[in-house]
Amino acid sequence: MNWFGSVELGGTRSRAAVGDGSRVVLARETFETEHAPASTVNRLVRWFQDQGKALDSVGVASFGPLNLVKGTIAATPKQGWQGFPLRDELTKALHVPVVLDTDVNGAVLAEWTWGAAQGFDDVLYVTVGTGIGVGAIVAGRVVYGSGHPEMGHMRIPQRRDDPWRGACDFHGSCWEGLASGHAMSARHGTEAAQILDDAAWDLETEYLALGLTNLVCVYRPQRVVVGGGVLRHEGLLETIRSRVAELLDVTYFPEGADLAEVIVAPGLGDDSGLLGGMLLARRGVRRSVGVIGPGSELAAGLNRDAFGELCEKAREVGRLIAVHHGVVITGGLGGVTEAASQGAQSAGGLTIGLSPGMERGSGNPFLDVELPTGLGEMRNALVVSSADVLVAVGGSWGTLSEVALARRAGKSVVSLDGWRVIGGAQDGDERQGDVEIASDPEDAVERAFSALAVRR
Repeated sequence: MNWFGSVELGGTRSRAAVGDGSRVVLARETFETEHAPASTVNRLVRWFQDQGKALDSVGVASFGPLNLVKGTIAATPKQGWQGFPLRDELTKALHVPVVLDTDVNGAVLAEWTWGAAQGFDDVLYVTVGTGIGVGAIVAGRVVYGSGHPEMGHMRIPQRRDDPWRGACDFHGSCWEGLASGHAMSARHGTEAAQILDDAAWDLETEYLALGLTNLVCVYRPQRVVVGGGVLRHEGLLETIRSRVAELLDVTYFPEGADLAEVIVAPGLGDDSGLLGGMLLARRGVRRSVGVIGPGSELAAGLNRDAFGELCEKAREVGRLIAVHHGVVITGGLGGVTEAASQGAQSAGGLTIGLSPGMERGSGNPFLDVELPTGLGEMRNALVVSSADVLVAVGGSWGTLSEVALARRAGKSVVSLDGWRVIGGAQDGDERQGDVEIASDPEDAVERAFSALAVRR
């Protein structure tokens, strides 16, 4: 069993959790985020140690801004935290890999994987709390640039009858400076939850709607998940949604006609960031899954339609491996391996292809990394040795050689519509010769990752 730690580090409070990498949390705790970062880190470390679990990795979904290359807190307005080497300090104290990302990137991953954005390729998560932050997934991948995006600091039109200078320490009247929880408190002299003035909430609705309208125009998202403490105000999401519909011309933006299906509340409630940290932690121990199978109809001994169905299963296998944060390793060419790579990329996964030639360019177009081997079919041994577990989709003589090499190396193999190795098992046993037989792509991937958990 793998154990993972998650930290949702907020500007006011922090939460920690331990779990098995699923959305089920075994233990959790809440801490104050102190002005002395070392004190906060020490409390987190002690709590993790008290849980009695040997953690494989820890994911941190943190307030920002962050320097994701150095793993540090950047120019935050929170006193005492500027430049703090958060990733390195946690790594040294816990002696495990630590994966650091923004709180909103963690939240959008969680909502995309388990929450209100499941099944969509282009989604946003917007949090309106102490600050305003946005995490974006486009074409199944989290969006980064030279750094992580800072959409909370974009400019929006300030109402003409509102002379306020804004509350952002850096940009004054940016979106966060006008509409965050901190901005509401600074403007009205009390916490957002205590504000009863309808005019104040009308202004908040206007500014939040303007920002969301900009995001819809830029990203054309299929789903916008809006959370954070300010959104606890009764009816706020509905009034924002109505105002966005007024701001969008439905003849130009047809999605404006049914924004109830676009702008939604978090499916994970207050746990989006915490569960996002769990998903980040899983990235710290990414396992390699070799997907093997025939590269053509001829090799598979199938007609075009049957081979197309086999490749569709391989595509789903690749997608599910990516959802489990596994790395897909293949022989890099067409057929089953191309389909698996395409499926993995569609879910934001990493694909590696060991191509047969001496130069790059011979591999399929769905490889993030192509490694030319110059070994032709002898590269089958490299595919096997590079993978932690293998999934065979369909069967050819080349596939059978990889199955044999894997079993000889003591590596688990799951077969989907492929070779059934007879021997070492009773009739009807799903483990035929220690090659597990899967019924469908989901079963195949679950068996593969279960085998990795057993081997740990």
